[in-house]
Amino acid sequence: MLRVGGTSVYFDYISADLPQAKIVINYHGKDYLIPYIPSTSFKGVLRSTVEVSKRKMGNPPADFETRVKKFLAELKGRSLKFFNDYLKDEIELLVSSGLLDKKYLDDKYYNESNLAELLKAYFDVTGWNFSESCYVISELDRCENTALIEDEDRKKFREAWNKLTNRENFCRTCMLYGASGLRASVRFTNFYPIDPFPVRIDRLTHVSIDRRTWAASPRKLYNEEIITIGTKFLGFALLLKDEYLNRFIEDLKLLSEKAEKMEVTLGARGSVGYGVFSLKFGDFTIELSEESILGKLKLNFKNKKLDTNINEKLSMLKVFYPSYLLSTIEVVEEGVK
Repeated sequence: MLRVGGTSVYFDYISADLPQAKIVINYHGKDYLIPYIPSTSFKGVLRSTVEVSKRKMGNPPADFETRVKKFLAELKGRSLKFFNDYLKDEIELLVSSGLLDKKYLDDKYYNESNLAELLKAYFDVTGWNFSESCYVISELDRCENTALIEDEDRKKFREAWNKLTNRENFCRTCMLYGASGLRASVRFTNFYPIDPFPVRIDRLTHVSIDRRTWAASPRKLYNEEIITIGTKFLGFALLLKDEYLNRFIEDLKLLSEKAEKMEVTLGARGSVGYGVFSLKFGDFTIELSEESILGKLKLNFKNKKLDTNINEKLSMLKVFYPSYLLSTIEVVEEGVK
């Protein structure tokens, strides 16, 4: 469950997966080793979902071939070599993944007469809405602050690529989540379990199947720890620029819809049903059970100015989060049925 405010976002996460990250917490005089969801994990899932989905929403521009010619006219010598090397790496990766035909490995596609066809094939696979989102892990198609690039030839390539992809230095996704030489406009906390607390951890035992005999493979018995389904995790994200609020809400809605369809999971082994989660955003109310870290409470998440004063009932959460974030949670009722 997720709630979005004017400058902040609040997150309550449900999963069937056991995070690898753990932390020791003292609770009522006892130390507990509890799992938590690292902020980097959630941000990575959110950002990668946005990158892929937003790019797929675009169509080829009518003047694409003209743009390619202008792009090539700006590249000479080492700047052209930077481009060719980066592009070849991308094409080889797509071919090895079965997403592009092997014919595109031919060097003939790296000359002026065939480059538009090669780039069209590349964008047909990766998506045409490239001004909306780059691929931050790609040397070819990632955003970076050109003012900080010291190598003049690589800088020329990057500036030419930005023109080709209609970016003003940074795509819209990088403007929100950051890039090389650009600070992110949103910050996430880790997501810690609050209901139940301490967390109940189950153990799942399974075997590997021998593909030849279709029987259990000998000496291949696996034991895995999993979180009980329905465990709630709470975390926060602080939006540093209010002008990105609507965009951030759109991204969360996109992630929520894909999570509901199990198109996106958080954590490892999503193909076998781990890492399933749900999101709720906007103003909302949640009810915590008697086994929660706060006891049986009803909480409202409301749009309100951040403050340092918090309800005494929430003081236990200060072990996880700063008070100014907790100040936006309102205790509605105690001992709810």
